[in-house]
Amino acid sequence: MNNQVWALNKSFLKLSYGSVVFISFLMLIAHVVGLTTSPHYATPALIYFFLSTVFIYFIALENTASTFVLSFTLTTAFSQRFIITYFFPENLDYADRLEFTKNELDYSLLFYSSCVATVLVGSFLANFLPRVKFSNSVRKETGSEEYHAFIQFFYFRLKTVKFLRIVIIFYFFLVGIKILIILTTGIGLTGATHTADQSLIHWLSSRSGVIGGYAFFSVLLLKQYEKETKLLKIFLTFYFIENIFMASRSFFLSLVQFLTISFYILRRRIKTKYIVFALIGLLFSGTLYYTALTVLRGYLLTGEIYISEESPFLSISRGLSQLEPLFLWIDMPSKLYEGSVGFFADIKLFVNAFAIGDLISDPDRVSFGKLMVQYGRQDDFDIFVLGGHAENPGAFATTYMYLGLYGGVIYWFLLGIFLKVLDKSDLHLFWRFGFVNSFAFGPVYTLYTTGAALIAPMVLIGFAVVVLEVKLAMFRKDKQTSKTINEQSV
Repeated sequence: MNNQVWALNKSFLKLSYGSVVFISFLMLIAHVVGLTTSPHYATPALIYFFLSTVFIYFIALENTASTFVLSFTLTTAFSQRFIITYFFPENLDYADRLEFTKNELDYSLLFYSSCVATVLVGSFLANFLPRVKFSNSVRKETGSEEYHAFIQFFYFRLKTVKFLRIVIIFYFFLVGIKILIILTTGIGLTGATHTADQSLIHWLSSRSGVIGGYAFFSVLLLKQYEKETKLLKIFLTFYFIENIFMASRSFFLSLVQFLTISFYILRRRIKTKYIVFALIGLLFSGTLYYTALTVLRGYLLTGEIYISEESPFLSISRGLSQLEPLFLWIDMPSKLYEGSVGFFADIKLFVNAFAIGDLISDPDRVSFGKLMVQYGRQDDFDIFVLGGHAENPGAFATTYMYLGLYGGVIYWFLLGIFLKVLDKSDLHLFWRFGFVNSFAFGPVYTLYTTGAALIAPMVLIGFAVVVLEVKLAMFRKDKQTSKTINEQSV
């Protein structure tokens, strides 16, 4: 059952993703007839890539929040990067150190396209499953909008508006802590290192980022419920300041991405003119912002101003890529990381995440992001230093590390079913956003504890809810005591 409200215009989606299909088809034909060649990719890789773009096209037309995440991420992380590295082969990352064979890249594209195919099949088959209903999700619908007066947040049943305000205000508080820590210690800045003694400070400085997306959705949902715009302006100010202090280069992309996911879940349509403005903004402002923040980040970390000669477009393309990380992990011998993958390894990491230091000894654990740097760029890179530079394996590389070819294909098939069932459910809008934000991007760093991406922010928000409820209970008790004393005095 597709959502009848198209957050993004259906014709726009067909044109956008159809253009990528058309380009991939022309690339395949040109390669087959010999008009173009590539030192990296053989004909099978071109075929797998073309098929993946067709699958992505149909995923996008499923018209749900999760399929938007999938189609958008697959296009920005894989499709654009394949096109760039085909026509500009010197830009293939890690190729200076690692000798990727064409057979390896064929195999990598086979794995990728197979996973994309099965997530589409899973999403399609889930259309025939009954809608899941939650007894605690009391809602009413007005036109295309859903309205939930209350939210069941674990043991607490709160008015939705009150709960949303708690999330937003708590985010403001955490951003203030982050700014204070960065200004006084420098810890929390993207790429900065820290010692074991500073782990608590680093943990505190990163908490605003954990609930930032949830605060973003909360302020939009509150605007829909209360028609309030003042809090939205204040939030955007805090959100921008936080990203500037972190020297985050993905601000505009994350802003557009969160906004679109939210509109899908809220079942609100984004006008085509705003889509065009957003694309222009990403193209020009995003490029300038990315370049400026790259310079700022380098200055804050090293005290020197350095402007790269690399094209900003190529730099952004590489920054978004999950294609080369997939090539790297398929090339990497599993003995280098086998002690860090698996169910029990994930459980250890999950448990240890709730404390400063290790509650469970995990001597075999290595940082995947740092291992990528050591294996793909620099032999003497210290993979045990806390903080500092690390890279992102990406969802498909993580899947392959844990499950291999066949297991990965099955995983994405099941994920496609799960996400569609979730989109069809009557779950509270806030919870629906949480599940989409945590699962639709696929596994990141761990596979068996992917749900930790949902648990961590909920624990933080739960802490804020408990503190507020305790204070309110104490206030009511004090008020009742004062009233009793006054009555006795009379």
